[in-house]
Amino acid sequence: MSLLRALCLGFCFGFLFLEANGQASDSVPDSGRHLTLEAFIEQASRRDSVFQEILIDELTLQYQRTLALPPRDLVLSVRGEFGLSLDGTPRPDLTASLERLFPLQGASMALQFESVSRSAADRNNELSLVFGMELARNAFGRSTQMLDKLTGMETEIARHQIVEAYEDYLASLIVSYYRWTAAWESVKAAQSAVEEGEKLLTNIQSKQRSHIAYQVDVDKARFQLLGKQESRVSAQDEYDGLTLHIARAVGGNPDGLRPDSVGLHRDGNIDVQREREAFFESGRTESILRLLQDRDSLALERAADNLLPSLQAYGGLGLGDSEPTVAENTRAFVGLSLGYSFQKSREKATVEVTKLTSQKQRLAAGNARSRLVADLESLFQTIEAQKVAIGLSEQRLILAQSISDAESRDYIYGRADINDLIQALNTLQETRFSKIRQEIELDILLVEWRRLTDQLVSRREAFERSLPAVISPE
Repeated sequence: MSLLRALCLGFCFGFLFLEANGQASDSVPDSGRHLTLEAFIEQASRRDSVFQEILIDELTLQYQRTLALPPRDLVLSVRGEFGLSLDGTPRPDLTASLERLFPLQGASMALQFESVSRSAADRNNELSLVFGMELARNAFGRSTQMLDKLTGMETEIARHQIVEAYEDYLASLIVSYYRWTAAWESVKAAQSAVEEGEKLLTNIQSKQRSHIAYQVDVDKARFQLLGKQESRVSAQDEYDGLTLHIARAVGGNPDGLRPDSVGLHRDGNIDVQREREAFFESGRTESILRLLQDRDSLALERAADNLLPSLQAYGGLGLGDSEPTVAENTRAFVGLSLGYSFQKSREKATVEVTKLTSQKQRLAAGNARSRLVADLESLFQTIEAQKVAIGLSEQRLILAQSISDAESRDYIYGRADINDLIQALNTLQETRFSKIRQEIELDILLVEWRRLTDQLVSRREAFERSLPAVISPE
């Protein structure tokens, strides 16, 4: 009779344990303020000051052309001179000019007035209009036009690099979000494991009171429970730390903040050929490489232009007052102004250095493209391998759950000892953790793929999200 009673008690406690074991994964309430990935990106883009710091560089680019090019100034020059002849006669002179510069055309126009004392009774005044044009170095503004193009290229490169920096930081935040999600799932899995351990300990203690289980079985169950509690504390600590970082990025309170449990790995199909072709045809990285090569070629051409002599043609019309008639006082003139330096060591060195820099950039661009091809191919293979690993983990999890249920039943009826049951429960817990890590790792790999192929964010998206906060900070 006592044997029948023991079997009945064991069956009842075992049934309760199996029910708890089958539903343990849903035992942690997923309450709190949920933060989806989309909401996280939107809020962080507007509130994280790192994004604003990156985009401030964009606001300075509008001034680069003005800073780099010679100014289109209207220049007023006045020169006054007071002299004395040997007989003590004062001879004041005055020269004034108003000059307008046209740097992109290599031209200038000046209105000049000159008053010169030849003697105490003889003063010559002349008003003239003079046009000038560069004919050799910077001929017709050629060098300045190249400088204008160089400035535009450097500005465009800087714009691409700003978006690259924005994208890199955005990718790091998304990875943080996924790790935060993984930490939350680990907390739930660890809590489920603790509850399973508590149910097992309660079951075995009940069996011990009914003289079915031994004290060593209770100790083993308690030892296992302590290990699961330790894992829960570690998982909770990691989750709390990541929550603080997530809350800082969105400028919110970390209390009760919860991630959305849905990842992006369900949309992980990649058309490698199409995306790689688009990347190397119109991606930001390829645009930067092309601009760098074009910039160095143009810089070499401009450096060679600086080896030419300075030759300026000028002409104009002058009106004086020294003669009795207007016709005699009016003169037209043309001329050439030549300046040549016989020692051009610095200019020649600049040309040679620019040649080497251009050659180096061509090699660097080719090497960068080769590295990118290899990196993309390797990353794609890793993504596909991770998908396979997740599929295997799903099968392992089903089997681990089945084995755990079977070991639990066998233990109830005395067909397995406590060691087999504990091993099955530990394997189930490890398989759950492994599947969580693999899914999050796949999400992170997909983020890296999108970052490498310049698909994570566009310049327009970056500015629509974050630039208003830069212009009008809260």
